[in-house]
Amino acid sequence: MAKYQDGDLIAFKNATIIPASTARTIEILTFESGEKATIIGVSNNEYIVKREGSDVNQSLSHIMVDGVTEKVIFVDNKQYSRILQKGLTFGRAIDKALCEGKKVSREVWDGYWCKQTVGGQMDNNLPSWKGDFLVAVLKDGGYAIATPYQEDMFAYDWMVVE
Repeated sequence: MAKYQDGDLIAFKNATIIPASTARTIEILTFESGEKATIIGVSNNEYIVKREGSDVNQSLSHIMVDGVTEKVIFVDNKQYSRILQKGLTFGRAIDKALCEGKKVSREVWDGYWCKQTVGGQMDNNLPSWKGDFLVAVLKDGGYAIATPYQEDMFAYDWMVVE
């Protein structure tokens, strides 16, 4: 399965040289550190990419692209403003949230989870609540107790955000 899908915007981590193919020739392409390209097609072995600022489509091998690029994640309309670390497992993300007090999210979410300390009475008919909780800050600005699904626990797209 391909790491990227149609429409993904990718960025090269470092200056990179990649052999590429066109219908008739093989050429060597140079990408600068941080240079961006959009995935416009995916086959079993190649990505069809369009460099930012170019109208030329290029075929690049999955093997070459996957090791030197990362998906560009936009944080517009999100409840966090910056991504500090990506590619975490559920366990690593929970450790960051619980032990280090960081905010964590998944790439597919607009909100985040964070540790919250509660002390006080929520309702006059209930005893006073005390303790630490993992809280989900929802994309609409609401809050809920964080509850992971199986898909969340097996995901590798957890991030530390702020």
